[in-house]
Amino acid sequence: QHVLRGVDLNVAVGEVVWALIRGTIYSAGFLVVMLALGLIHSTWALLALPAVMLSGGALASGAMILTAVTKEISSLERVMTLVVFPLFLFSGTFFPVSQYPDFLRPLVQLTPLYHSASLLRALTTGLVTAGQLVDVAYLIAMFVLCSALTIRLMRRRLIS
Repeated sequence: QHVLRGVDLNVAVGEVVWALIRGTIYSAGFLVVMLALGLIHSTWALLALPAVMLSGGALASGAMILTAVTKEISSLERVMTLVVFPLFLFSGTFFPVSQYPDFLRPLVQLTPLYHSASLLRALTTGLVTAGQLVDVAYLIAMFVLCSALTIRLMRRRLIS
């Protein structure tokens, strides 16, 4: 049982780190293409890669909670359909949040993808405001809370 106490941490950290590595590589590629096409007009874009890493860590640690509580891999299909797909559509990535109905805007602004998209859009366009501090704080809080919960859930799952 003592040996397993380190395994839960290693599994959770390993998965999150692997997601960060992949996301960072993909994002670096996107930034290179944006630079080559002349789509970057601000030095704020230098912070886009660390922002992607923060977003990736927050979202990966949140996804690891699902891994820790899912008993069958087929259950993740429902999660993708009922959670991930709506989050993706209503993150403000494809349409400005101002175009959503009034009742939906506050819900959208509570989601992690909204904060990630808001932060990255501001950095790559150079339109950074104090609102991006809220985005950063939200993503840091999500990373810390989800990581702690993931480790606790993984410990419980692996030991029992």
